[in-house]
Parts: sequence; structure tokens; C-alpha cells
Amino acid sequence: GKKMIGSYRYADEKIVRTNQTFEPNVAVTTEDFHPPAPTAYWTFANDDPYPIKLTADRILVDAAVNGVKGRFMLDTGDDAITLDDQFADRAKAAALRGSGEAETMSGSVPTRVRRVDTLALGGATLHNLLVYSQDFRRRDYRGLDWEGYDGLIGYDLFAGAIVKLGVYASNLTVLDPATDLSGVGGIPLLVDLSDGVPAIPMTYDKSLAVNAVLDTGSPGIALIARDALTKHHLSTSLCGNLESLTIGPITYSSRTACAWGMVFSTKDVLLGYDFLKHFDYVFDYPHGRMFMTPNKN
Repeated sequence: GKKMIGSYRYADEKIVRTNQTFEPNVAVTTEDFHPPAPTAYWTFANDDPYPIKLTADRILVDAAVNGVKGRFMLDTGDDAITLDDQFADRAKAAALRGSGEAETMSGSVPTRVRRVDTLALGGATLHNLLVYSQDFRRRDYRGLDWEGYDGLIGYDLFAGAIVKLGVYASNLTVLDPATDLSGVGGIPLLVDLSDGVPAIPMTYDKSLAVNAVLDTGSPGIALIARDALTKHHLSTSLCGNLESLTIGPITYSSRTACAWGMVFSTKDVLLGYDFLKHFDYVFDYPHGRMFMTPNKN
């Protein structure tokens, strides 16, 4: 006498999901509420800082995928690691069956899931991970400057390790998640990782509490969700002057901000490189926190 939905889809997406089996009244244990153990894992040969390159609006990092070297954008706004298709083929990253698509700021793009044996950055190596791949060269995907970058390194770099990002010193350090951070300075923040990207609470124009995504892959400009502007009866014109965004004692002001249909539906503001370059960071995602320290920028 029990019924179960057979097929469904979210909103207006094209993908239809189908439940193939259904068993009622199954006992649920405490362990059933825990996700499966991750198959990817880190090894750490040393904790030496690893050089990165800063351009006018990018953070670039060199890494080796299955031993093949490439240059990648460090992108805290990517909820995974995404390789260019041509580079993934060159690195012999095995494509799994099936295909999909990713929602980006420039629309939907086709993707494939691939398995990578190793991704190495300096003295740290991530093993047995799944990544996405897509064709970065077909168009200027997400403002990649036609530079032919080999991919975007996002959430999965940070998820299971402590990552120190020295923006001013242009270096990156990947550490064991058990590393003692009791001596770390800066502004401590509990970080919302529910979308696989870091979001922190801020105050918009001295009065409105907002949830702000920190996205190093977005060059230079602040984006305000149109839904948030409408909700608070603010102007939804394409671009305008940002009075202020405040986090603790720090205020970001007198910059251009543009309205945008945000990819992350629960977030109000996206802050890009123009804001983020003024800080150094310790990303401690395993413990749901991060530290921001103003630098000489």
C-alpha cells in the first residue's frame, strides 16, 4: 500500500532521474547517515612552500597530473578539479562511462568524469581522485584569456588538507589536516562549504547581512545576486557603485559591482580576485574554517 515516485527532474533541467528499486520499512542505522569513506587520499613528502604565479587577475599554479606537468588556475569558486579535455587526454586521465554538463557563469557546458592516479603540487600528492574535464579551447570559458590553461584546481585540492595561500609571497603550502594551527593569526572564520565553495557572512552597504562566495577564479569584479537585490528592494541595474562590504574590521568599498544571476542559489554576493588579492589565507576545510590576514597588497 505504499507508493514511491518513479521518475523526476529538478526545475527545468533536461536530465530525468529514475528510481529502479524501492524497499519500504528498511531499518536506518546511525552509520547510514554517514557518507562513504573517500577513496582519494593525500601523501606529504614535505611542507615546503610551493611557488605560484600571480597575474593582474589570476592565481596560477603548476601541478603534475599522472606525472604530466600543466599550468592551472587556482579557483576557489570551482567545486571540483576540472581539466581541459586535451590536457586530460595527454595525461592519460581515464574517462569513465557517461557524460554530463556543468552550470557555469557562461551557461551549461558538456563535461566528462575522469579518474586520475596522482595530482602533485610540490611535496604533496593527491591520489586516486575523480575530476571533471571539458573543452576550454572551444570558447573563452569563464574568462580564461585565451591563454590555454590546462584546467581549474578547486575544491578537491582544499577538501582533505590544510592549504596555506600566501598571495603576497606568491606561494602555496599543502599540509596534513592534523597540522596544529593554534599559532595561526588573522581573522578566523567559520566557512560555509555546502556548495563546495567557500562562503562567509558579510555586511552589504552597512546594513544587510549577506552570504559571500570567495572566488579566486573570478577576475576583479564583485557580483551581486539579482534575487538578493530584488528581495531587499535594491536597484537591479547591470552595474553600479558598491558602497561597502564589511567583514569584521575590514571594509571593501568604492568599487564597481554588477548584478548577476548567481550560479550558487543560496549565496548573495560573489567576490573575485580584486578583493581576495589583499589577503593571505589558511584554508582548513577539514574543520570547516579559514583564516584571512591582510597583506601588503
